Amino acid sequence: MTERDRFRKLKPKDFRAYMKAPIVVDARRIYDPEDFGESNYAAIGLGPVNPERGERPLR
Repeated sequence: MTERDRFRKLKPKDFRAYMKAPIVVDARRIYDPEDFGESNYAAIGLGPVNPERGERPLR
């Protein structure tokens, strides 16, 4: 993913039409994993954690 606005605006339902398996790997951490969890997606965020957005490292 990139930081471009057109990607930031995508919602979980937008991905479903193009995916066989509901898995999102967000290498730029631009999506909120909780938004995808509500849609039965597996969402993985890679890269630095941003505490200003309330993100916490996995333990």
